[in-house]
Amino acid sequence: EVFELTAAGVTLQNLDISGAFGNCAVRVRGSGHELRDLNVHGNQDGICVQEGAGHRIRTSVIENNSFSAIRLRDVGVDILNNTFKNRGATSVFLLGPCAGTQTISIDHNLFAEPSQTMFVSGCAPVFTNNTIRGNGPGPSSGIVVQQGNGIVFTRNTIQKVGLGIGIFNTSGATISFNSISFTDVGLNISAGSTGVTAT
Repeated sequence: EVFELTAAGVTLQNLDISGAFGNCAVRVRGSGHELRDLNVHGNQDGICVQEGAGHRIRTSVIENNSFSAIRLRDVGVDILNNTFKNRGATSVFLLGPCAGTQTISIDHNLFAEPSQTMFVSGCAPVFTNNTIRGNGPGPSSGIVVQQGNGIVFTRNTIQKVGLGIGIFNTSGATISFNSISFTDVGLNISAGSTGVTAT
């Protein structure tokens, strides 16, 4: 790692962070960390948030990381007003199983040229007011959910990706007031999903 945060209430601001090959550039533990106005690029994983609550990642540019821009576990984190440019990688990789006791909010971010904007397995983020803009229909995807529970997607704009939102083996998802256009498939809700509401 370039940075590992294990205390409480640390602020990282106005830094250019790169060169963490085979690892995370910033590994977040503890609680209440503020990461803002960063440029995180050229790493395997940009920011890995592994434990704790009260974290915020905002107003940063996270680009060209080879595996994921942000990698999350069951944590309490707000991801706000960031710009993601991760062609060939996942922007937000959210890996369960999650107990559902933490609040994960992903709001007002720009995801440009994604290979995959968000992959969710088991956790339940609230994904609102984001813009996902790809280069055109094809292999790229917006949001892919596997075995999620209680996920909320609302007021997002998704354009020019192969798959807008894919819901697989998931229960209790709410998909409302989204704009999805210029995709091969806008919304895919698989046969293994239950209790999904799309409006």
